[in-house]
Amino acid sequence: MRATAQNVLFNLGRGVGGFGPLVIGLFVSHWSFTAAITLLALLYLLDIFATLYLLPKNQGSEDALGAIG
Repeated sequence: MRATAQNVLFNLGRGVGGFGPLVIGLFVSHWSFTAAITLLALLYLLDIFATLYLLPKNQGSEDALGAIG
């Protein structure tokens, strides 16, 4: 079950990512190439921060580095 969900999400991301050239082309037609790339880079940064804050916290367990030292 876990592998199926992982593959579905991976391939969903690939499918959405396939629209990247179209989105960049639309942005470039309205703004500059630099503005389009900057906007998409900010979208990736927003995604990274959202992922970090939405990950579940492991309450009461040691992290891997704490167990070593």
